[in-house]
Amino acid sequence: MVKVYTDGSFKEGYVGYGFLIQGTGVSETLVAKVSRPGTTLQNVEAELKAVLEALKYIRDNRIYEKARVIVICYDMDGVKKLLTNDSSQSRNGYIKTYAEMFERLSKEINCKISFEKIRGHEHPVHNRVDIAVRRKLNLHIANEKTKVLA
Repeated sequence: MVKVYTDGSFKEGYVGYGFLIQGTGVSETLVAKVSRPGTTLQNVEAELKAVLEALKYIRDNRIYEKARVIVICYDMDGVKKLLTNDSSQSRNGYIKTYAEMFERLSKEINCKISFEKIRGHEHPVHNRVDIAVRRKLNLHIANEKTKVLA
């Protein structure tokens, strides 16, 4: 089994998102990224991007060969529902696109995927992801401000 802790954030026109992968036979991996949001759903978008980026990482690094069960640990209410519930997706085309990407990645890695809701800012592993995402986001924003001043 592999556990994937995900988190996302929005600040000053950017989304930060990341994940931490842990599991037997798998090197612990922490990844944080920043991009411009593609929707007005900013924080929701960041949370969903974190899940998708983690699944892409699992696919690209063939982690699915080492663990047949992947548990996605998230803190934002709705992550599971937005990715797995058709009625949630029908209300927003952008969420539907994310759900379709989730479905495609799930099929590509061919593992059992389950979800575990955790309490944000109270779980020690999740906190590591949160801190990494916020640091990456703050650094990116500071660098952008420096470019404007130069």
